[in-house]
Amino acid sequence: MIGKGSFGRCYKVYDDKHDESAVIKITEDAKTFWFEMKALIDLYGHEGLVQLTHAFSIDSYNFLVLSDECESVEIILERSLEERFTIENVIRIGVQLFKIIDSLHSMRYYHGDVTMGNVMLKPDVNEHLKVKLIDFGASRKSDSLTTAYLNSDYRTAVDVLFFCSGERRNSGHYDHNLENIFPWSNIKYEENHYLEDVLSIVQKSIFEIFDFQSAMTVFERAIPWFDVNSPIEYRFADGQIFVS
Repeated sequence: MIGKGSFGRCYKVYDDKHDESAVIKITEDAKTFWFEMKALIDLYGHEGLVQLTHAFSIDSYNFLVLSDECESVEIILERSLEERFTIENVIRIGVQLFKIIDSLHSMRYYHGDVTMGNVMLKPDVNEHLKVKLIDFGASRKSDSLTTAYLNSDYRTAVDVLFFCSGERRNSGHYDHNLENIFPWSNIKYEENHYLEDVLSIVQKSIFEIFDFQSAMTVFERAIPWFDVNSPIEYRFADGQIFVS
């Protein structure tokens, strides 16, 4: 067993037919099973999401056969000696994660459970780490998703980045504020009001009406002259991912 939650258990298996590993999720909760199955069928082919290959039920047990999306940020972070990633990697992960969420919202989907255990990192064919989002049991689709629902996905995503940065770990403090993730005071700005402008964008985007492009501006300004779309730095050893 590789994971256990309120509504089910996950096991890693090997798919002989396709010569690759897979994950089987077993749940007795019919409601979350149908919500997740419907969402993953609808979202099939999205490169930032876990993929559904089969779904079936036996008696009271419901089974989802899913693509193996490697390891969660939570597990990789626990493996780190300092229990934190570099600011550069936090930004890289954040940009990929926010783009996935923005894409979901554009298709009128709300994820509802963006957590450390549901944000995965998986090497692609070019051996670049890619962010993947799993567990759609709490997801919903609606043509009238409220701002509160949409903002919730972004705020929980900020919580993930907050912990990845190593700030106030295990304190139970969540303020959903991006300025506490990045070392603003250590950055030299060319303009006197640069920091004030950035924090103003953060305040507006997180606490009022979330604007995806404004959030991207925050990431891009966090470290001047840094390419936010550059590959996540990591190494692969003993079958495990180690992110710097």
